[in-house]
Amino acid sequence: MATTQAHSVAVRGVRRVGMRFPSTRQRLEWAVRFASDDWGALPPEARASYRVELAAILGAPAKRRRVRLLTDAEMQETHNRLAAWVGQLVDKGEHGKASLGRLHAEYRLEWNRERGTYALGFDFEFPRHPAQRAALRLALLMGHARHPLKSCGAPKAGGKPGERCGRWFVGRPNRYYCSLTCASRVTTRRARLRGRK
Repeated sequence: MATTQAHSVAVRGVRRVGMRFPSTRQRLEWAVRFASDDWGALPPEARASYRVELAAILGAPAKRRRVRLLTDAEMQETHNRLAAWVGQLVDKGEHGKASLGRLHAEYRLEWNRERGTYALGFDFEFPRHPAQRAALRLALLMGHARHPLKSCGAPKAGGKPGERCGRWFVGRPNRYYCSLTCASRVTTRRARLRGRK
């Protein structure tokens, strides 16, 4: 099957994959990991996994038997948009701000019985293009981050001196590296440097 063709999978399979991401925090971490990966360098198996996981995270429709997966080009566009937004947030740290573009909204006035007055309500209209819609829905997960997104400062595995991992991750107060592997690499290098003195 050509990578540019859209194909579909059974809803049941997508829901089973979705069980791996039950919490908003896990979906947020998935989105940041997806944005951090180099889509062009991923092997076909990893791309296929990302496609199904994205469908699971966005939610499978209740009344359908099959879910349409994004094409390779749509996944690339989704990735590029999300990576640009996450990159802006990471670069600025606590002062991060990313422009998601203009959203169309329908505003309305409706009677609120509790307040005894009219209240302003609105509905966002998500873009119709699948890649734009997917990227925007993933970007909205960033609103659940309790701490700024970070870039891993650990030395890159097999990299040149001074080269950093650079992988993006969801920050926490005592979390400085993207993974235990990177944290272990830093600890090992520090121990070796102390041993040389």
